Amino acid sequence: MLQGPYITNTYGGGVQCQGATFNLTPYVQFADSRKSPWEDYYDEPQYNTTDETGRMVPTYQNVKNYPWEPWYDTRTYISDGTDGNIAGTEVRWFPDGSDISIIQDIDSPNGVPDVVDRGGKMVPSWFKPVRTDMRANQSFNLGFSGTLSIPLNRKFQKQCHEAAANQNALMAQTVANKRLDFEIARLKNCGELKKAGIMFHPKSPYHSVCADVVVTAPGGKVLPHEHQIPQPKWTNPNVKVKATGTAESLGTPISIGNM
Repeated sequence: MLQGPYITNTYGGGVQCQGATFNLTPYVQFADSRKSPWEDYYDEPQYNTTDETGRMVPTYQNVKNYPWEPWYDTRTYISDGTDGNIAGTEVRWFPDGSDISIIQDIDSPNGVPDVVDRGGKMVPSWFKPVRTDMRANQSFNLGFSGTLSIPLNRKFQKQCHEAAANQNALMAQTVANKRLDFEIARLKNCGELKKAGIMFHPKSPYHSVCADVVVTAPGGKVLPHEHQIPQPKWTNPNVKVKATGTAESLGTPISIGNM
C-alpha cells in the first residue's frame, strides 16, 4: 500500500500534476500452530479390577442335616404337645435330612482389587491407546492487493497537463535561446580575435573553440575583385524575323551590329 501522499509531478513555474495511481502489493502469508512435543496418542494401562478374595466373612447358609456333615445337629427338646407331638416326649430339633441354617466363614472381596487376588502385584493386564486430540493449525494465503486512484475532476487534470506541456516547451525554447546566445558570442569573440591576429595554437586543447569560425575580410574594407558584365545586343524594330530564320524589312533598312 502507498504510504504518504500520492506521487506528484513538478514541471517548474509552479506547475504540479497528480495522475491516476495504481498500487499493487503481492503478499504471501503462512501460519503454523502446534504443540511440542507432539504426541498423537498415549498408552493407558488397563488393570484387572476383579475383587474376589481377601477377607473372611461370617455368612448364614441353608444346608441339609445329615449325619456325615460336620454341622450334623442332634439336639432334642421335650414337647409340650403344641407342635403335634405327644406331650412329654423327647423330640429332635432338626431331624435327619431337614433344612438347617448354619454360619460359615466365606472368603469374600476385601475392597482392594487385584492386590490379594493376583498374588499381591498390581500389574497392567493390557494397554489401551488413547488419542490426545492434538491438532496442527495451518493457514496459507497467496494473492495480490491493488488500489486504483482516479481523479474525479478531469478538466483540471487536463489543464494541468497542458500547462506542463507549455512549461516544457518554454524550458526547451529557453535552452535553445541560451545555446544561440552562446554560439553568437563565440562567433563574435573568435572573429574579433582572428581579425586581430590572436588565435589558439593548433596543438592547444582549446583550439577547437574557434576552429569553425571563418573570417573572410577585415571589417570595413573591400578587397580587390572584378565582376563579369554581359554585353547588350541591339536589333532593328522595323525588321520582322520569319519562322525560317531570315529577316524581312518593314521600312528603312538600318545596320545591325554590336555596340
